[in-house]
Amino acid sequence: MINEFRYTVLMSVYRLVDAQELKAAIDSMLAQTLPPSEIVIVKDGPLTEQLDALLDEYNAQKPSLFKFVPLSENVGLGSAYKAGTDYCTCDYIAIMDCDDYSIPERCEKEAEYFIAHPETDIVGSSVAEFSGNIDNRISFRKMPVSHEECVKFAHSRCPCAHPSTMLKKSALLKAGGYKKCLYAEDYHLYVRMIMNGCIFYNFPDAFVQVRISDNFYERRGGTKYLKHILSCKREFYKMGFYSLFDLIKSSVIHTSVCIMPNSLRALFYKKLLRKAP
Repeated sequence: MINEFRYTVLMSVYRLVDAQELKAAIDSMLAQTLPPSEIVIVKDGPLTEQLDALLDEYNAQKPSLFKFVPLSENVGLGSAYKAGTDYCTCDYIAIMDCDDYSIPERCEKEAEYFIAHPETDIVGSSVAEFSGNIDNRISFRKMPVSHEECVKFAHSRCPCAHPSTMLKKSALLKAGGYKKCLYAEDYHLYVRMIMNGCIFYNFPDAFVQVRISDNFYERRGGTKYLKHILSCKREFYKMGFYSLFDLIKSSVIHTSVCIMPNSLRALFYKKLLRKAP
């Protein structure tokens, strides 16, 4: 039965992505023990010649496997994934970031869980984080496991590691699909899925290795980032997902973290939100 399971890999790439990092990400999906039925890659705005050449090479090698969705301008993650969803023909969609790495068994394990638990709508995992070389693991991000744990977790933080997830396309569309919500497109989607009655599950093991860039902690601070995050939280309150207490508590904590000096914010993430690898 597992051999009959069909899924689409959905990725988005933009011009600042390193070609070698993109190659490693794509190759990790090509190396899955349960191969994808198709790989949809959204070109989020014009790419560099190097990136275009790399994608052309994949298309020449496997023209029946790859689909490319070129966008005339950079629209951001939520809008790019929304555009890509329209080209996904399988009932299940595996999300993959353009600079991360999936272990070979990732999609097979997620597919097996869907087969054994057909009521589930989204499956993810914990993630290992690395810097530079993929063997240089620096931290482990443990995600909530059961549906109940995911829902509880979502009242303060995003309940799934986005590049680890595989989800039912029907559940994604029923919840309204991806929407533009800068810095929180995945969190916004998951809250809407929870409110729509979707069932969540995360494997406790790390099926994906996530790249931590040099400016990872810096990008999670500042007034621009904070403005968009607080706007998202207010939406959760208006939607009826956040209680007033959730809104105040979450907003105060996030504001405190955003206005910290970068060195202190990095320490906060490493010591309180992560574990040793």
